[in-house]
Formats: sequence, structure tokens, C-alpha cells
Amino acid sequence: MGHPRALAIAACRKVGSPLVARGSEKEKKNSVAHPPFTDLTHYAQEQGAWAVGASIAQALGMKSLAPHGGGRDFQVGNRGWKTADIDTLRSRGIQNVLNYYIEKYGNGPMQTTFSGEHMHDFFKAGLGPLY
Repeated sequence: MGHPRALAIAACRKVGSPLVARGSEKEKKNSVAHPPFTDLTHYAQEQGAWAVGASIAQALGMKSLAPHGGGRDFQVGNRGWKTADIDTLRSRGIQNVLNYYIEKYGNGPMQTTFSGEHMHDFFKAGLGPLY
């Protein structure tokens, strides 16, 4: 098994995380450009966070990953999953977690954007309203 940091970076690259800088110039030219500050909805933030977390858990060899108190239906990672089933089961687990959030908190909060939740960060980055 490789170094945990290298495995985590590889996992982030696999899911297309914009938070990981690309390595070589060739890789930079061939990769999709991600803006440094993207105004994602809360739903998209959670979806990406669970995907990256599951990839890191897998890379670290963790037994399983699920929200605290969540059962098998909420698992986004499990060391016992067959390789062919990982993507399907991970997607299903993430969708179940997101559906639970929507049931508990409603769809409105899940559709707020980063700027709507953290205006102070948005203004610091110079991306606030132009009035």
C-alpha cells in the first residue's frame, strides 16, 4: 500500500476534485479547467465530499464509511465490496445520504449555494455583488 497522502490525492483526482492541483504541464493541458472558487449548491458540495471521503477511505483500507448512526443503506464505502460493485454501491449510498438530508431538512437548504451560506468568504474572494 502506498503513502496515505499520495493515495488521498489520487482518490481526489479520480473523482475530479478541483481542490487537487494537477501535476505535469501535459496533465494540466489535458485536464478540464476548474475555476479556483466555484459557487456550488449545498447538494453538490455534499455529493462531492462524500465521493472524495469514500475514495480516501478505500485508499486507506478502512472497513466501511457511513454517516454516524447510518445503516448498510447509507454506506458509501465498504472494504468487503467486490471491485465490480464499488461504483454502483458508492453512488447508491451517497444518493441515500442526500435523500435523507432532503427528507430531514427539505430541498431548500440543499439548493443554497456556497455564496448563500458563506457570504463573508465570497466577499473576501472579491466575488460579491457589483453594486
